[in-house]
Amino acid sequence: MTTLHNRVIKSTTIIGGSSAVNILFRILQAKAAALLIGPAGVGLMGVYNSILALASMAAGMGLETSGVRQIAEAAGSGEEERVSRTICAFRRLALGLGVLGALILLAFSPLIAHLTFGDDARAPAIGFLSLALFCLVLASAQNTLIRGVRRIGDLAKTSIFGIALGTVLGLPLLYWFGLQGIPFYLIFTAALTLLVSWWYARRIPLAPVTLTWRQTWQEARELLSLGIAFMASGLVTLAVGYLVRVLVLRQLGLEAAGFYEAASALSNVYIGFILGAMGADYFPHLASLARDDPESNRLMNAQVEVGLLAAAPGILLVLALGPFLLELLYSREFAAAFEILRWQALGTFLRIYSWPLAYLMLARGKKTLYFWNELLTNLLYLGALTGLVNLVGLPGIGIAFFLMYVFYTLAVTLLARRLSGFGWSGQNLTQTAVLAPLVLLAFGLTYLLPPLWMAAAGILLALLTGLYALRCLYRLFGPDVFQAYLQRLRARLGWKTL
Repeated sequence: MTTLHNRVIKSTTIIGGSSAVNILFRILQAKAAALLIGPAGVGLMGVYNSILALASMAAGMGLETSGVRQIAEAAGSGEEERVSRTICAFRRLALGLGVLGALILLAFSPLIAHLTFGDDARAPAIGFLSLALFCLVLASAQNTLIRGVRRIGDLAKTSIFGIALGTVLGLPLLYWFGLQGIPFYLIFTAALTLLVSWWYARRIPLAPVTLTWRQTWQEARELLSLGIAFMASGLVTLAVGYLVRVLVLRQLGLEAAGFYEAASALSNVYIGFILGAMGADYFPHLASLARDDPESNRLMNAQVEVGLLAAAPGILLVLALGPFLLELLYSREFAAAFEILRWQALGTFLRIYSWPLAYLMLARGKKTLYFWNELLTNLLYLGALTGLVNLVGLPGIGIAFFLMYVFYTLAVTLLARRLSGFGWSGQNLTQTAVLAPLVLLAFGLTYLLPPLWMAAAGILLALLTGLYALRCLYRLFGPDVFQAYLQRLRARLGWKTL
């Protein structure tokens, strides 16, 4: 178990370090966007991003997931020619899908604008986004290559430099053009993301290989057969995300859509480095253990345990400081977003349990099972959100998110038990018994205490939880791991060892 935990903490540390830089630049982006274009502009950007995410998922045909699985399997075989053949076919397929997806988005931009906004006034802007779509599909393909061969350091660097360049060079477009500059901003940042991902993907060593177009199709057919199922599942999630934004836009207005974007972004910031580690190294590792039930179960429990200890203090801080963070990172106009954020924090806590288990279906190629689970979960979410927004307004968005993850966590636990005989470890049951009541207490205090008192109480809870988490991690990994980490940290900071 120690080896698995060490691997989890290593990947989490690498991705977590890049995520810390990512968080900094995302904070700068969010603050600048809030000041430059206000809640309505943030809401509009969120709608455009939702369209792009949905279109890029459809255009990518699930290659982001199927590609990682196929490339990881090829790399695990140790056959250099097989790896090169798989990557060559993958790159050709991604290029063709990127071009096709951009043309389709351009052709249907008037219809999409009408479905989203009720008229086609923003059809030209959506048409311009086809350029961003092309860049995003290719950038995703390059990152998939890096993930597939498990070059975690390079993956972290692409994330850092992509967001940094987008922040520094892209925000002037919003300053100069305001709301009209949003499409240009999204295109420009997507192009920079592609450039950075290509720079690192080209460093992957490949054996020389000649691949005819017929051979390309034979390789691509397997990628597509698995990818289409994953795409269908991803499309369900993204389509629901798009419909949520349209529903909020139509029923509560563009400013409410901005509040939803702010709450969602903030709820994802503190959990991003953990889920990033899961997606970067955990999934390829789990896929390599597809025929080993006991080892798969140990890996899933190890990932959840480290995730819980790392995430709980952050969740408590967001509950404690949510109103102040929204004002600091956005502006006072976004204070109402806390009505959504506090419920999303509860749902995010459950994501730590559910994500590692959901990956088991992907790792074992259970595409039909994965699809129906995602479809049912998202349909329940959309139904709950529709009813709750009508019933209680803005808080209903967050309540529906929490209820979705209650169902999702129960569902993936039962499915993991069916697939691998999964059961929760004693350590995870203990961590849950300690951490879950603290998160629920902090959530309840957000309704009972004024913001300043809540901040004081929440910071105290977060501090105590953080000390508890460090103690557990120290016992889990031992002094050698911590001392090695501190030595690397001192070396990077230029501190002399005492």
